[in-house]
Formats: sequence, C-alpha cells, structure tokens
Amino acid sequence: MVYETEQLKILSLAAQKAKKPAKIHLKLETGMARLGLFPKEARIFLEKILKSPRLQLEGIASHFATAESRDQKFLKKQLSAYRRFTKSVSGKLPNSILHHISCSAAITTAPTANLSLVRLGIALYGLWPSDENKQVVHKMNSEFKLQPALTWKTQIIEVQHLPKNTPVGYDRTFVTKKSTTMVALPIGYWDGLDRGLSNKGRVIIKGVICPIIGRICMNITMVDASAVRNVKVGDEVILIGKKGRGEVTADKIARLTQTINYEVVTRINPLLPRHLV
Repeated sequence: MVYETEQLKILSLAAQKAKKPAKIHLKLETGMARLGLFPKEARIFLEKILKSPRLQLEGIASHFATAESRDQKFLKKQLSAYRRFTKSVSGKLPNSILHHISCSAAITTAPTANLSLVRLGIALYGLWPSDENKQVVHKMNSEFKLQPALTWKTQIIEVQHLPKNTPVGYDRTFVTKKSTTMVALPIGYWDGLDRGLSNKGRVIIKGVICPIIGRICMNITMVDASAVRNVKVGDEVILIGKKGRGEVTADKIARLTQTINYEVVTRINPLLPRHLV
C-alpha cells in the first residue's frame, strides 16, 4: 500500500535487486484523513507508477471512516469519491486492476461497496465490528450470525486455600470474605490480559465462571475457584471462549475495560503460541 513518494523509491530499488517489478496498491484519501493521497495528488502519483518499469500497479484502495455506524451517509459519500477518482483515471489503468474499500462492517451493510475484493478483518474472528453494525445487519437479515472462532486458554499452576480476611495480590485490593480456594494462572498483562480486569474479570474453569481477584500482575493472575469441584494444578482455564454453560467473550471484556473488541484480541501477545483447529 503506497501513499508517499519515498515508498516508490524504496520499492523501485527493491524491484531492481529482485529483478522483477514490485506489485503495489495505491491508497486514496476519501474521508478517513489517516493514510492516503487526495485525488489531485493521486493522479500525479499514478503517473509515476505507470511510467516506471519497476513498479506494477495492482490495485487502488481506500478506507471507510464510519462503516461501523448506523448512519451510512458518510460511507456513501466516500464511496462516491472513490468511484469519481477511479472513473477519471480508468483509461490509464490496467484491465486487471483491483478496487477495494470494504471492511468487515461494510461487507455486511453496504454490498454496493464490495468491489473487486473486500478486506475481511475482525469478522474472521467471528466478532462484530460494533453493536450498531450488528443491529443494522439483523434488521436486514435476522438470521445472520457470526460465531466467535477464538479461544484463549491457559492452565492452573498453583492452588491455595486461603482463610477468611486474607488480602490477595499487589496493594491488597481484594480481601477474602470467607475461606477461599485461590488458583494462580501463568498469564498477565504482558500476555495481553488487560490489567483493567483486576477484581472484575471472569474466566472459566470446568465450565464454571470464576472471578479474577486482586490485581492482575505482569505474568500471574489470581482467580477465586471456590465454586469448582476438585480443582487442581494443570486444569484448563478459558480466558476467552466457551465451556459448558460458561462463556467469556471479547465483547464482554471490551465493555469491562472500556475499549473495543478489536483491541482485546489484537493485544494478545504475538509470542504466545497459536493453534489452528
């Protein structure tokens, strides 16, 4: 994705070394005001690309600013701006050019914006881009569903039986009100478990919803597992996902930490192992 002259220089040199043209997509600014070239700049930029034997224009892209919202007026304005530009330069473009502007939210609510290809993002996780997007889609098709695909797991590394009035963790922010079975998990905010879930987050052990107690540490989290029978070291713990009747979703975590589900799932440390099932 290119939007700066310096990028063209770098890609041109790389193409020369590789002895084959660099395939690029031009980023057009239509209303997001983030990355991209305004139409006047984009035309000049396009000429540079088309004249270079080391660069091959493969696509033109833009990005919606309000696709997740109920009001689609600005989305339509952006789509019109995109189409005006591509129509104005259509005589110069290769027949195989790819046009794309749709994200997960737009795919479901603005099918006319689904051009040569779409950029499916958070919906790949089976997560809704926003509550408003979900409501709009369900008005269009009440049977349409997204099934969360991500499960985040860990396991118990210690079990402690704490008497009443025992403070737990940093700053002693939680004190047991009764005899409590506390379990420790080898996971914390370094791994992407938001510290804002301290004393209010939930996990699932053997299908039972259990509360996080005390401050979430860098790589340790404490949980009240008193409601779980025969809990032991090595037992599986679900941080995001479903087990039995218990479910912890990225959306619930987002509400508790006052953010969005995008941040919840992208903050999971990339060094943690992933398993495709």
